[in-house]
Amino acid sequence: MKTVKSLLAVGVALGLFSAQGVQQAQACQYHSGPMFGAIGAQHGPGPGNFRPVPRFKLKHEDVVTVSAGEHGEIPIQYRVPRFYKDMALEIKSGAQLVIESEPTVSLEGAEGELILSFLAEAKGAHNIEMLATGMRDGRPYSLIKVIRVNAI
Repeated sequence: MKTVKSLLAVGVALGLFSAQGVQQAQACQYHSGPMFGAIGAQHGPGPGNFRPVPRFKLKHEDVVTVSAGEHGEIPIQYRVPRFYKDMALEIKSGAQLVIESEPTVSLEGAEGELILSFLAEAKGAHNIEMLATGMRDGRPYSLIKVIRVNAI
């Protein structure tokens, strides 16, 4: 009786192992990974499926040197991906650095360039602060950038 039970147990075990192999052979290429289930290797945000969202960019010089009492210009390139809406740029400075460009600019189009004109009235280190505001995916978005102006 014990031999029949042990033979039956071995037969069932072999049947299960061979059936498992058949199931894996019939599964498609997306369902044979080691993480198949709720979070499968081919389904969901895995390393191969992730694409970063393009970011809003402002490119400019970080430090500019000009002569005191003279006008200066800083080119600013911007990139506004489609996820961003109603982007605007507000430009501020200290009392001894006069911004000659418009203080608030609407950033229209996907890419563009602004020329920031200013006058450094006195020698020393001055800061230009730029605040970009708008909406990203329906939520408020802001970015602060600073340009240092050294007037000699």
